[in-house]
Amino acid sequence: NTLYVWDITTRNAPFLTDSVRVDARVVNDVKVREDGTLAIITHEASNDGLNGITLLDLADPKAPVVITRFVAPDLAPGIHNVWIAGDYAYLVVDGAVPSSGLRVLDISDPANPQIVASFYGGGSFLHDVYVRDGLAFLSHWSTGLVILDVGNGIAGGSPINPVEVSRIAIPGYEVHNAWYWPESGYVFLGDEIRVPGTVRVVDVNDLASPREVASFTLAGAAPHNFWVDEAAGIAYFSWYENGVHAVDVSGRLLGELDKQARQVASIQYDVGGACVSTSGTCSWAPQLHDGFIYVSDLNSGLWVLRPTF
Repeated sequence: NTLYVWDITTRNAPFLTDSVRVDARVVNDVKVREDGTLAIITHEASNDGLNGITLLDLADPKAPVVITRFVAPDLAPGIHNVWIAGDYAYLVVDGAVPSSGLRVLDISDPANPQIVASFYGGGSFLHDVYVRDGLAFLSHWSTGLVILDVGNGIAGGSPINPVEVSRIAIPGYEVHNAWYWPESGYVFLGDEIRVPGTVRVVDVNDLASPREVASFTLAGAAPHNFWVDEAAGIAYFSWYENGVHAVDVSGRLLGELDKQARQVASIQYDVGGACVSTSGTCSWAPQLHDGFIYVSDLNSGLWVLRPTF
């Protein structure tokens, strides 16, 4: 139920600068707006049953200040993930019913957010949302990947009027997260349940007709979140007990990438134990910043890695 803020100026010695505690069983997600001025914390299983989100002022990033907690009946089931794009926040509401799914908030006045749109893809719950270039990529579990126009123009959509462009469901695959790389025309998908774990690659050069073209599989665990260094063509996959894997995703992607010598590095930085335990590697998410990989681990917190390949 707490957000922790770390100063990473000295990479080999990060130190805690502040924390923000909220009414929630867990803070499942925190996102920072691209301009660095605002952050949002999601609430699940709050004691008061209202859940919602907390908006933070990052004028001093070392010491976030609470602007407001926003609650509404639509958000009471819990917010699992969030994405911020300009003056809009895209919230993932827990549940697999029409009243759940995606909610879009106008946060142009952060002290007074307003719900302006909703979308539910049907069939199963929505787990995550990724917004880029006016497109929202919904990781809709067994329903698959759903692509919405939220300002791109391809289907006349906007943040206040999301319009479905297309969807793709992969039999037996539960879409947990997605990363869209516009220049390549690929979306990378994860399924955090099935072992051996597989990342799927979907070609969306024709956004109206997405198609699976490649995969990357590892034994022993499932993948969680990703970060793609698009300039270098390297994807960093957090893979729970298996640690972090760096994979060459440059060029044309076809077939079984794990059989094409594309893995360039991997690290199981804290061997022993298991997810979730008192010790052992349990890699949740990687993030690239200034040439270093910052990894959040469910067992042990923050790790800083330096690529040497």
